[in-house]
Amino acid sequence: MTPSMKREISCRITRTLLMYVREANQGSLGNLLDGLPVDEAYLSDVHNWISHELLQTLYQRMISILEDPEAVYKMTLASERFRSLGFLDHLVRLLGTPRLIYAQAPKYNRLLKLCGDVRIQEVGPSWVVLEDCYHDPNQKTHHDCDYTRGILAGIPTVFGLPAAHVEELACQVSEEKYGRRRWPDNPAYGAKSCVYRIHFGARAEPPWWHRFFGQPSAYRQAIEDLLEANRTIQEKYGQVMQLAADLDAANKQLLESKHQLEVGAAELSASEQRYRLLAENVSDAIWVVDIASMRFEYVSPSIITLRGYTPEEIIAIPVENQLTPESLKRVMEALAAELAMDGQPGVDPNRSRVDEWEQPCKDGSLVWTEARTRFIRDAQGRPVKVLGVSRNIRERKIAQAALHAEKERLAVTLRSIGDGVITTDRAGLVTLINPVAQRLTGWAEKDALGQPLSAVFHIVAPQDRSPLPSPEAAILESGNAPDSSKDGLLIAQSGREALISQRAAPILDDSSRIIGVVLVFSDVTESRNMAREIQKIEKLESLGMLAGGIAHDFNNFLSGIVGNLSLAKLDLKPTERAYGRMQEMEKAALRAKELTQQLLTFAKGGAPIKRTTELNTLIKEAANFASRGANTCCDFSFPAGLLHADVDEGQIAQVIHNLVLNALQAMPEGGTIRLACDSVHLADSNDLSLPAGTYAKMTIQDQGMGIKKQHIPNIFDPYFTTKQKGSGLGLAVVYSIIDKHNGRITVDSQLGVGTTFNIYLPAASEGPAAGAQLETPPSQGSGRILVMDDEDFIRELAREMLKIVGYEVTTAKNGEEAIRVYKEALAEGVPFDAVILDLTVPGAMGGKETVKQLHAIDHKVKAIVSSGYSNDPIMADYAAFGFQRAVQKPYRIQDISEALKSVLNP
Repeated sequence: MTPSMKREISCRITRTLLMYVREANQGSLGNLLDGLPVDEAYLSDVHNWISHELLQTLYQRMISILEDPEAVYKMTLASERFRSLGFLDHLVRLLGTPRLIYAQAPKYNRLLKLCGDVRIQEVGPSWVVLEDCYHDPNQKTHHDCDYTRGILAGIPTVFGLPAAHVEELACQVSEEKYGRRRWPDNPAYGAKSCVYRIHFGARAEPPWWHRFFGQPSAYRQAIEDLLEANRTIQEKYGQVMQLAADLDAANKQLLESKHQLEVGAAELSASEQRYRLLAENVSDAIWVVDIASMRFEYVSPSIITLRGYTPEEIIAIPVENQLTPESLKRVMEALAAELAMDGQPGVDPNRSRVDEWEQPCKDGSLVWTEARTRFIRDAQGRPVKVLGVSRNIRERKIAQAALHAEKERLAVTLRSIGDGVITTDRAGLVTLINPVAQRLTGWAEKDALGQPLSAVFHIVAPQDRSPLPSPEAAILESGNAPDSSKDGLLIAQSGREALISQRAAPILDDSSRIIGVVLVFSDVTESRNMAREIQKIEKLESLGMLAGGIAHDFNNFLSGIVGNLSLAKLDLKPTERAYGRMQEMEKAALRAKELTQQLLTFAKGGAPIKRTTELNTLIKEAANFASRGANTCCDFSFPAGLLHADVDEGQIAQVIHNLVLNALQAMPEGGTIRLACDSVHLADSNDLSLPAGTYAKMTIQDQGMGIKKQHIPNIFDPYFTTKQKGSGLGLAVVYSIIDKHNGRITVDSQLGVGTTFNIYLPAASEGPAAGAQLETPPSQGSGRILVMDDEDFIRELAREMLKIVGYEVTTAKNGEEAIRVYKEALAEGVPFDAVILDLTVPGAMGGKETVKQLHAIDHKVKAIVSSGYSNDPIMADYAAFGFQRAVQKPYRIQDISEALKSVLNP
């Protein structure tokens, strides 16, 4: 048996242990060897070795089986009686005196263990001082001390003398690890080695004649052992002879295998010749690229026809010079992607892929090639080369370009016209539907194709709503187009109705046979509304671009404010008045951040992040914040109990803020704004078209000039305003937020009296869980951090923050600089522990592309994304883009330090 362990302890010791357990346990080993990697035969053979760890396991089991904490010491004393150490027993007896045995202890130790040394400090007529030192101090246990004590005490008993008195002066095992001692001596624990003083008595030197004539049994035993060794040698000789015969047979088998290999090599050579003949005569170019060096190793002669170069010239040119920049980028991205997914579950190792590349020819022209590639793997299955077959697809690309241009012209035409277009085949099934037709009918292209025209284009008479015949029927039956177009009421899939004007005509083939029908129709009743909707969409898109820029820049400025406030708070005690001022300033800055996010949410269509919120407090805080410094007062009227709703606190605060500002502007001379909140129950089929249930009704009433009746339908439209300095966005934002909360907002106004807004939001069944959040100090850490941001003051602020909490910081102003700095740090052997990347860098590489390239450089990179765009998909699903955490700007020192802590110490 081959033990899977270290060679540290001789099995002379385990042989004694087995004999002692059997004797003390009525002939049974109990569970001593259960589950061990070696058996009794192995542990009884003095020529074998085991690990120190396995010996400790045996010690612990022996103590447990025998229920004797001194079992190790007693077992060692019994080794003389068992004579279990093999030839060492005979050497001990032949040397004749305990003093000589103690003097040879270092040599005997090397025969018993390899994990420690024994050294003699002094030897006297009846005493000796020696030390036992383990190479690894943590490896030694009190069992090893008990074993050594037993060996040293038992040496005189070999000669019929009393056991020696052993005192431990110093112990290599620490006091905590040793535990309670069973011996009266008190050594210095945790020393460099165990030091023992041994007294072996006045009779330690038997007379010389006793040594030579007093132990005939020892000599007889030695002779018997030699005879036994001779018998063993004879047995081994027989085994050697059998082994020689086996080797002779194996040699003959090897000769046969060599012959077979020679035959196989010949067949392989012939196969290679056939392959080379094939590769050198096909029109496609065959090539092999080494992945490590990115150099061609083989190129077939057909490359001359394809690109004008000889194979030797191609092999001498680097790969990066054999592709256009755009094709090279696609090639490297494809190779990185294939290497990244290789070996993943479900990925076929024999897969291939097809790509199209543009490559330069020797005459300076460019040629489009189609390359089918796959990996060549080494003996361990790792991809080491790429095998490819390339062919000229110039004519195909020309045809594709022409077809694409024709399709693009048709698509542009269909998209650019204001009419809906549907075509059918001879059976009246839809074969084409343009975007305008999809919008008017409510049918998506993928659903409409293959459907009967009557199902997609459902029209009725405008007067009596009687069904009208499908326009293609008459054409397919008679072959003639109708004389004039007919108006009809088109009923869309959603139930929406529109008055349309339609015209139908046959589609003819080269033989003037009807192969289908083309139907052109337009909405003649909603044209103005459609124009207004298109204008609204364009305005919202412009608003989205404006909001994005504002959010990015404003959040950058807020980052400087919030970050410096969090730094300033570190220098103050929470009990100081200035600390409270700082905290209020921080809250105000964070509220300003929330306000910018609402505009961005409205423009980009972001969904609210809801949580159960107590509305009374939210309304008070938002209203007081908006009216601070104005010559008006807010009068609040709330029910006795608290009212809760599942809302986005920041967005609803924005609603209250905008409506209060609207009221302030309507009362330039001052007045009172009344704010109320109550619970109402709406029944089915209510006037608000809301589902039945309990709602929180918020009312905001001013005493202003009021709104003209003709303006009320337009007040929620973007950019609509009757104020000289208004932007027309405030109420549009309010309407968008309430709509995204599945609520309703109504308005009632009288000129000269005032305006009342009523907001209905679904009420929450339960209030939020109680619990106060205490501000925690920033988390301390250590390591090298790379911060990338396009704003100088944010980089310096991040450096100051992270320096305070223990990090070493390097900054970069864009992705290109960050990648260069990261590479340099890797090359110098001082890599960064984490990187913090700004998501948006105007005019340069941002965080999304930067982290992708950093992963290609170092797959272990730990990255945190930072941005003021809270509704960016990367911030919501950062892990899918290669980041470990996301931190929204503006952030405090607590936010950034906690993010680093979670990334560096997950």
